[in-house]
Amino acid sequence: MNKINRQLLTIKENMWLCRIMSFLSSPLQSSFLICVIIWGIAFTMWPYGKDNVRLMVFCLGAVVSPLLIWCILRFTYLHHLSIASEKVKNYTRDKPNTSRKVIKLDEIIIKEIFFSVIVTLAIVLPIKHKKAFDLGQGYASPSFIVALIILIYCILGIMLFLSRGSQINFLVGKILLSEIDFNYSFTRGSGGYSLHTTNFYLRLLVWMCTIFILVTIFCLVFELLNVPVCFAYILCTCLIPTIIIYRVERVIHWRHDFNLASDMCLRINAVNQAATHG
Repeated sequence: MNKINRQLLTIKENMWLCRIMSFLSSPLQSSFLICVIIWGIAFTMWPYGKDNVRLMVFCLGAVVSPLLIWCILRFTYLHHLSIASEKVKNYTRDKPNTSRKVIKLDEIIIKEIFFSVIVTLAIVLPIKHKKAFDLGQGYASPSFIVALIILIYCILGIMLFLSRGSQINFLVGKILLSEIDFNYSFTRGSGGYSLHTTNFYLRLLVWMCTIFILVTIFCLVFELLNVPVCFAYILCTCLIPTIIIYRVERVIHWRHDFNLASDMCLRINAVNQAATHG
């Protein structure tokens, strides 16, 4: 903490450094800066790398881009830490900051699902040209149904794996900034939260069985209804239960982290009140 305090003091004494860190701390502005840098590097490298585009894309996507993101995060974390230290010291639950926009966790979850689906479709749709997903024999082909079930399993597994990160620190910060109501309650019945007491692996088994049954039914119904042969139609239909399952799991995850974040803020409030009265 002494090292961090010295770094914070150095930053506060340097106005230009404060402005740069404040600029980069905005996700939109820092993302724009990263895009400009990458486009600049790509434009410079193009005369030398146009004969090997894949290598150039790999270098930019797997080396340069993560390095730039790491540098910005490494450079701005003290800015966030300085804000957090002030908010923690001055946080009082009875005096909310009404100057900031209050956000709803249900809206965050919906946005999270939306972008997850967009990214998933961008990754998955190109595989429709693979032999396993050939619809020449119709939707009811056993090989196609099995391949589609495995694909949906993979999509759900990747979405759940990539969303396992804790949101506790984020939620604590939002509560301290009064951007989330301390007494926030999720939409009634949202996400089937009654399942939260069930073991995750048991829930996962239930989800896998549900997907297996529903995907099979969808394929047979499409075949019976003579739906025009199109991989995108059946994939998007099968993604509906996947999205619902993902939403249930995200609500459970967010509620759990929100409860822990609320508890941390209660402790911070109690410490500050004790220090004030002491």
